[in-house]
Amino acid sequence: MKKNIIWIGSCIIVGLLMGKIMFDQYDQVQSKKVSANVNEKVYFFQVGVYSSLENMKNASLKYDSYIYIEQDSKFYVFVGLTKNEENKDKLKSYFESLGYDIYIKEMELNQASFLETLDQYDLLLKETKTNQEIKEVNKSILAKYEELVVNGQN
Repeated sequence: MKKNIIWIGSCIIVGLLMGKIMFDQYDQVQSKKVSANVNEKVYFFQVGVYSSLENMKNASLKYDSYIYIEQDSKFYVFVGLTKNEENKDKLKSYFESLGYDIYIKEMELNQASFLETLDQYDLLLKETKTNQEIKEVNKSILAKYEELVVNGQN
């Protein structure tokens, strides 16, 4: 009889410990989801604004890669984006060396998956040394934006 009480007591203690561990993990997942909805500042490198989609596409042929956002019946064209201050200066210099007339526009985003990806690309961009490396990383950033933000809204 004494052995059964010890086993039952041990099972209850193990069950309580496992329950606490599971509850703590669930609590951490919930807090991450809440913080993921926070807006973060992103620097967009704008090269033009157009009144029609056709004009925008024709004018944007000269850019290696770009994204556009339609807002208030206008088409805004962007050739780069970053969250990092140092990368903002690096990209500005890069685009100016290509002869682009750049306007840096600060916008707030709250797409968690893209912002996490952008953090990783910003680390890569920070380490780039050549214009070719900057070009490739920037091209990847724009493709991810289009995949996760533009196409993700549909």
